[in-house]
Amino acid sequence: MGNALNRELGVDVESFTTERILEDGFGAAPKFSLLVAEMGGVPAGYALYHASYDSDIAAPSLWLVDLYVEERARRAGAGRALMRALAREALRSGARTVAWCVQDRNERAIAFYRALGAPGLPVHVMELRDEKLSALADGTSP
Repeated sequence: MGNALNRELGVDVESFTTERILEDGFGAAPKFSLLVAEMGGVPAGYALYHASYDSDIAAPSLWLVDLYVEERARRAGAGRALMRALAREALRSGARTVAWCVQDRNERAIAFYRALGAPGLPVHVMELRDEKLSALADGTSP
């Protein structure tokens, strides 16, 4: 499903492998947590998140990395159920916020999140990845 989400967003990589998910999410030092929605006993969506910290309010937070629901399960409550489960996990863990990013072009997702009561914030998400991250770390970036 992670690769399906990437394809929907125009990301041309098949980065999710069984080995990577098992190591990064279920290994000795998990990097993320996962909630899975099922329809008829079959996985239909997921929420991938990790613990974070909101320095604006000096409080623990959860950062939602991915929310994905397969087309067959959309408009059937799976996305809302995942977000409800994530909100419960946030409160259980002592987090005061759940935050995430959504691409401007993903109008259906924006409408879904607004329907949940999330107004959106005026922010830009910036990223250093792969070679550019290495270049900054070793001092060769411009």
